[in-house]
Amino acid sequence: MALSFAKHRCARGIIADMPSTAIHRFAYHADEQRLDVQFVGGKRYSYFDVPADIAEGLATAPSKGRYFNSMIRDRYRFARQGRITPP
Repeated sequence: MALSFAKHRCARGIIADMPSTAIHRFAYHADEQRLDVQFVGGKRYSYFDVPADIAEGLATAPSKGRYFNSMIRDRYRFARQGRITPP
């Protein structure tokens, strides 16, 4: 059975819900080059000055967590946002 995720392009960037053991969803705001990531545990972070091709890579990577750890984590300035309690 193939897994799929909802990836939507909009004028401002990419919004995606995905099957991942680490990342619940993300939104990329192209006009600000900001990547907002919500992790499965509920923590949310904003990453700044992220190029569009990096966000696209996250959306298409076979392993979202592995891609995030190698291409985004510890490479971009970030800020922690409010926590969302998972359902």
